[in-house]
Amino acid sequence: TYSMAWGLNYLPARTWKLALNAATAYRVPNIDNASKVFESKLNTVTIPNKNLKPEKTVSADLNITKHAGEKFIWENVIYGTYFFDAITTSRGSFMGNSQMEYKGTLCDVYTQTNAKAAVLWGVSSNLTAKPSKQTELNASFNYTYGKIVKGEVKQPLDHIPPIYGKVGIAYLPR
Repeated sequence: TYSMAWGLNYLPARTWKLALNAATAYRVPNIDNASKVFESKLNTVTIPNKNLKPEKTVSADLNITKHAGEKFIWENVIYGTYFFDAITTSRGSFMGNSQMEYKGTLCDVYTQTNAKAAVLWGVSSNLTAKPSKQTELNASFNYTYGKIVKGEVKQPLDHIPPIYGKVGIAYLPR
């Protein structure tokens, strides 16, 4: 297993920046994945999987930034990641059964497994304006999509917020 990264910045004008990045990475199963039994939500128990393999990724992003002096910055990013052997949670079994008693409660059994492939991609935009030396306005928006595309179950990736954003104002004392 290996990882690498490379990036390229291009400044076509004083007010524009284009950046392209690409990388490979991996994530080795942690101690929780390999040895810990825990209740992740009501009436479910997650058990270890000693056969879990590292997940590997290839990712890329394109960043386009526009500066207008010190008063205005607009940054936009398009990003994507392809996962090989993605670590995900799926139904499991304990001693051949899909349920087990855990802390006195009958629970559905889950385990960490490797999905053959998954994708994650999204867009992000951030706008910052400084109408005065003491005031800063900012707004951001992010959309992310993640899904297992090859494996037993094709489902959305866990812990991916699909759309979020924020708007703010800051007072900057002298």
